[in-house]
Amino acid sequence: MYRLKTIQIMLATALATLLLAGCSREAQAPAAPSSQADVRSELEVSAGLVPLMDEAVLHNTVEFCIEHAPQARKTVEAAWSLWHDRNAGRLAVAQNYRQRLEDSAANAPTESERQASQALLDQNATLIESFTNQQLDVMRVALDHEQPEAVEQLCTEQFAKVNAGEWDIGQRDPEIAALLDAGPPKPHVPASAPVPAESSQR
Repeated sequence: MYRLKTIQIMLATALATLLLAGCSREAQAPAAPSSQADVRSELEVSAGLVPLMDEAVLHNTVEFCIEHAPQARKTVEAAWSLWHDRNAGRLAVAQNYRQRLEDSAANAPTESERQASQALLDQNATLIESFTNQQLDVMRVALDHEQPEAVEQLCTEQFAKVNAGEWDIGQRDPEIAALLDAGPPKPHVPASAPVPAESSQR
């Protein structure tokens, strides 16, 4: 729940800025139903950030367990490999959505849009660190108290959950999974783009 609320707050704040920037640039365009468009924009941004964030947090946990619970290494690496196999297609599409956000941060037509996109990327990096710390806090306490067997047990339990599918994109974020299953994002066409001659004659 904490994870979901934090992501929602991050997206709501940065997307408000991003959407305002877009509206100010396209104020001359005819008004369109905003609520559905805004929800889709939030979902598409989430698709580019959340699955890859989970991948990064899980990877950080793998690295910690391999280093500090070598007895669990085989179990951890097997679960990590199977997780990647199950989620590879969706992760590839998520990378396309993230690339679009990175392109916006670098090349959007206005400074406010570039800053809003970069803010989303920066906040996502902060969340990766925060959620990694949440995953590892108890393990670090056990490590500090020189209880390697407890660290091993915690790593084994964590990756049993991974094996059970609890970290799969479809399990954690069904809406995002459905969007990713639809394939890569369509190329963005600015509202001011000219209509092709063939289309206008039909």
